[in-house]
Amino acid sequence: MSRVFSVLLALVFLSTLFSSCGVNIFSPFSAKYYPEANEYEGAKLLNQGKYEEILKNPDRYTSRDYLAAALGSVGIDHYIITNLVNQQSNQSILGFWLNAKDKDYLGHVVKASSRAFLEVESKYDTNLAVVLTLGGVVEVMLSILYLSEIAANNGASINTSDGIDSSEFDVLSTWLGTGSNITNLFYKVNVNGTDVSLVSLIVTGVTHSSVGIAYFGGESFFTTIKSQLNQFDSDNNGIIDETDVTNYIVNFLTNNF
Repeated sequence: MSRVFSVLLALVFLSTLFSSCGVNIFSPFSAKYYPEANEYEGAKLLNQGKYEEILKNPDRYTSRDYLAAALGSVGIDHYIITNLVNQQSNQSILGFWLNAKDKDYLGHVVKASSRAFLEVESKYDTNLAVVLTLGGVVEVMLSILYLSEIAANNGASINTSDGIDSSEFDVLSTWLGTGSNITNLFYKVNVNGTDVSLVSLIVTGVTHSSVGIAYFGGESFFTTIKSQLNQFDSDNNGIIDETDVTNYIVNFLTNNF
C-alpha cells in the first residue's frame, strides 16, 4: 500500500512542479488581480505567513487564499516542497510533511479544497489548480495519519508524533492486510460537523488532486475529467461520501438496466 501512495504523490509533485513553471502559490498577486480590499489583505497575510488570520474568517477570502493558508498551517509551502523534492526520496517526503498535530487542520483543508474544487472549472486559474492539487494530497495524507494512529493504538509499531517514515508505511500496509483491520478504512472522523469515513476522505483527496493535475492537460482535457468526476459528487459539495457513492450506483443501475 505504501508504494501505491508513493507513486500517487510522486505524480502529483511532478505534475504540479513542472507544470506550474515555478509559480509561488504563497506570493502576493499584483493589484490588477485583486480588485477587492479583502483580496489584498489575503495576499498580504499569506506573504507574511499569518495563516491563522485567514482561517479565523475563511469566507472573507478567496478559495485560493483560504486553501493556501490551510496548507501553510500544516507546513506546506512552495519553498519546503521544492527543497524536499530536490533532497529527499518520495516516501521520505510523505512522512516528513505531516504529524499528529496537523489533524487539527483537517476540517480547513477539506473545506478549502472542496471550495476550490467547485470553483476551479469556472475560474480556470493556474494558482487555484496548484493549491487544489496539493490540498488533495494533504487530505489523503491526513487520512493515512488517522489510520496510522488507529494501527498504533492496536499494537502496530508506528509513531505519528514525528511524521511517518517509509518503514512505518510498510508497517501500516501490513497491518491493514491482517485480519479485519482493513475495515478501519470506514472509521469515521468528524469533519466540520459531519462524520466522514477515512476511505471517503481518501477518495475525495485523490479526486481533488486529479482535477488539479488535469488542469495542466489543457482546457478540453480538464473539462472532460472534471465532468466525469462531478458524477460522483451528487450533492455538489465537493466531498465524495458514502451517500454520493450510493446515489451514483443507483443512478447507474437505473439508467443502464
